[in-house]
Amino acid sequence: MYKFESSEAEKAFFDSIENGDIQHIKGSIERIDGIIIPLDDSNLINDVRYDSQSTSDANIFNFGEMYVGSAEVDVILPVENINLIKGGKLELYFRTESFLKWIPLGVWDIVSAEYKTNKITIKGYDCLNRLNTAITDNVIGAIFMKSVLKQVTKDSGVEFAQTIEELQTLVGESVDIIGGTWGMHFLPTCWDEVKTIAQFLGCFVFANREGKIEFRKFNSTPVADISAEKRFSAKINDYQYSVKGISYTDDFGQTITYAGSNGSC
Repeated sequence: MYKFESSEAEKAFFDSIENGDIQHIKGSIERIDGIIIPLDDSNLINDVRYDSQSTSDANIFNFGEMYVGSAEVDVILPVENINLIKGGKLELYFRTESFLKWIPLGVWDIVSAEYKTNKITIKGYDCLNRLNTAITDNVIGAIFMKSVLKQVTKDSGVEFAQTIEELQTLVGESVDIIGGTWGMHFLPTCWDEVKTIAQFLGCFVFANREGKIEFRKFNSTPVADISAEKRFSAKINDYQYSVKGISYTDDFGQTITYAGSNGSC
């Protein structure tokens, strides 16, 4: 989640969202030759289409899961840019009508660029996709978790949002992940290493708004379980939200609504 510089700024932003303010998008494309192409209202058309899903099952949300994000945008650019865009980087930002600070929306590696009827459709995946890379170190001996994070960064080019000390706070003092031995050899791929760490920490993994890998866990006990077939598209890592009521429509079209006694549940 994006971190605001003050509680006042955070409140102003969420008030703006609650009020239904118009959202503005801008961004940039970094071509493989290093040239930066700005994106704004003049060349960025249609809605930005982005999502984040579990790689093992799109219908589940669970600890130890890896959530790879994708983005797709339509831009108006000269067609000769296509071969230079593939392999580049897409960054997007947004703000609302009354909250003028530009907030990162995400960073994606561009994997395709196709020309369609006077526009180029660009698709990208976030940095978790880079983890499908082999570990190059085949050392056998005591390996610490901080060494794993360093090796993953070296081989895949990803950055981690948290230091090893910050990850230690996720498991408390009962387990030493800073000085304790993680294993005697590296796993085959960067993906295997990050997924195993997530399972060990009891976290899920995603690419945050700055394009860095972040581990996160729930700190409280859920008050209700929602079965997979009734889950839709709550962007858990994007917004803070509360549920004021639950409405259910049965096969006969009858709708029943439950509301919390204090306005939330």
